Amino acid sequence: MEDAEILRRRILHSFVSNVALNHGFVKTEAFALETLAEMFIAFISQLSIQTKLFAELQNRTEPTFHDLASALIEIGIDVLSLYKFYKNLNNEKYQKIAEPAYASIQKRPAILHVIKPRPHQNYVFDHFPPFPDPHTYIQTECPSKSEREYQKTRELIAEQKLNIEKSLVKFRLKNQLIKFSAKQLSIFNEDSKDTAYMLIRNENENSDQVSPLITGLFSN
Repeated sequence: MEDAEILRRRILHSFVSNVALNHGFVKTEAFALETLAEMFIAFISQLSIQTKLFAELQNRTEPTFHDLASALIEIGIDVLSLYKFYKNLNNEKYQKIAEPAYASIQKRPAILHVIKPRPHQNYVFDHFPPFPDPHTYIQTECPSKSEREYQKTRELIAEQKLNIEKSLVKFRLKNQLIKFSAKQLSIFNEDSKDTAYMLIRNENENSDQVSPLITGLFSN
């Protein structure tokens, strides 16, 4: 038995138990409760069939209250007694079934339309949803010229090489300004911080290991 059927049976048993409790019964057997539930289902089914037949007899597709009243009279139910029962529903004597808890339905955020959607064509039915905004499904290709050309590649390589050389020169001058003064590196022998007129000095770094290596080489 599926979960929906189990839930439906549980609600039906709860309803039948409340009706029996309101009529003075304290407890009931499971077999008797199931029998009362089947009788209630048969009664509702017969009432629905009779109501539908009375509606079709009057050439209607949907039943009305008069069709339901005629079906109750046909089955043998006093319609006036239902009004008395309805007035006594708020009495504490009758047990009420708590309403099931419903999950909160999140409201969808409103869609901001840029322009008015396009209307449907003549062959499209009106009950179909409207078209979305044109910018969501209409694509316009913007072709661009490929940059993988020989001339463009040579220009990029030359520009990259020039930038690397400038960066190395600036890095070397920055390191030499720590050892030498700006006047010693300047072309015009001026004490200026402008590196555009400076030369990189040729430094001969004498390592302490050179002399022992030469001595050991010639001693052999």
